[in-house]
Amino acid sequence: MMNPFFQQPNENPLTCHVFCLDNVPANSYYSVSPFAQKVRNLCWMLKSTGNHVTYYGYESCEVECDEKVIIASEDLLFQAYPHIHSGKGHIDLNKERENPKGIEYLEKKWTLATGFEFRKRYKPGDFVFWMLPGCGQRHLYYELEAENLPVRHIEAGIGYIGACLPYKVFVSSFIRDFHYGIYQSNKRWYETLDEASKEIKRGPHYLYTYIDAEQPPTHDALIPIPFDLSQFDFRIQKEDYLLYLARILTGKGIREAVEIAERMNMKLVVAGPGDFQDQVGRKPSKNIEILGPVGPKERRDLLSRAKAVLSLSAVFETFGQAAVEALLSGTVPITANSGGFLDTIQSGYNGYRIRYSNIEAGIHAVENLDKIDPFALRDSGLRYSREWIALQYNEYLQYIDHKFKDNNEKPFFEQDWSDRQKEIQWPEQWIVPVDQKNNGGKNVP
Repeated sequence: MMNPFFQQPNENPLTCHVFCLDNVPANSYYSVSPFAQKVRNLCWMLKSTGNHVTYYGYESCEVECDEKVIIASEDLLFQAYPHIHSGKGHIDLNKERENPKGIEYLEKKWTLATGFEFRKRYKPGDFVFWMLPGCGQRHLYYELEAENLPVRHIEAGIGYIGACLPYKVFVSSFIRDFHYGIYQSNKRWYETLDEASKEIKRGPHYLYTYIDAEQPPTHDALIPIPFDLSQFDFRIQKEDYLLYLARILTGKGIREAVEIAERMNMKLVVAGPGDFQDQVGRKPSKNIEILGPVGPKERRDLLSRAKAVLSLSAVFETFGQAAVEALLSGTVPITANSGGFLDTIQSGYNGYRIRYSNIEAGIHAVENLDKIDPFALRDSGLRYSREWIALQYNEYLQYIDHKFKDNNEKPFFEQDWSDRQKEIQWPEQWIVPVDQKNNGGKNVP
């Protein structure tokens, strides 16, 4: 494996342990699961910067590592989550609650087996990476934290509510600032407790995590979600349809996407799990195509050929992966003016941000798609390539390692990666559209 930005030997290789989620294998088939893809890319980044990676998961996991430890059979997984395969990694909690005993057994099996294998392999100073929403992971962390093992626990890819580990990597400024606001409120609440209550409330839970507003933490990092460029086609020529790529939920903006498409008399392709009629209140009209969950190949093709991707969430998206996937495909993202989109989308340059439910603004954005340079879209997306993000992870982990060894309390000052990006020459194969390759520069469909 090659990382064009990290070709020198790692003078201080780190030993890293990465745990699969108990409820979804980390492979390309489960493209609907963002956590499965985060785990895959995390392993790749750690390996590409010269670190030693031990991975604990299922046999079908597609990860770069030095050792893959098989934790449980996938038969056990499918017994607990019988719909996960057909859903491409999407877990419908309403369906899965039909088998609570299977889920409980899988979590216990995963926790016991992973803990057993990890304890055989870890050494003091090792790094352990967690994605805590996985139920089995949370149980295991509680066990290991109680044992006070001399390892460094990294909560990676935080794009959810509930971060609580000693070292946190947030995916956007929105979700970081949200947590810090909670932690500061917790501090004021915590100070009102008596000493006995304080002892009870100490533990690995974000409601019990607090910071001092005057002394914010210096050991957390803001590192965006990485993307595997091989999963996307940069295409100039587009087909005449809009794309909705998300769960079919009113909070994700499905009604707004439908209204914009119908008023523009354009085709809308809806790719994602969910019940359209239940969420929109009617059957789809003739210009709405419902695909359901799609696999990686179909997802790749849909993204590269769409005129725009509509991500008009009412909920605050902690990152907004579909928008970056659109950028990498040379497709204009039209997003809500909130959450993680504030980090990724500059309205009028690499997409459009509009207020939620502002249909007129959405129509205006669709009417002005041709004003967005597709090369600006691709260039904006490349800073989320896993090759580039790997450098940021490596720098952060080296800082933690030196702090741990030397007891150095010097604050961690993140470099201005946007400025460093300007000095980098992207590999040519990253910036040539697929519809211009081997065709003398001519566009082809």
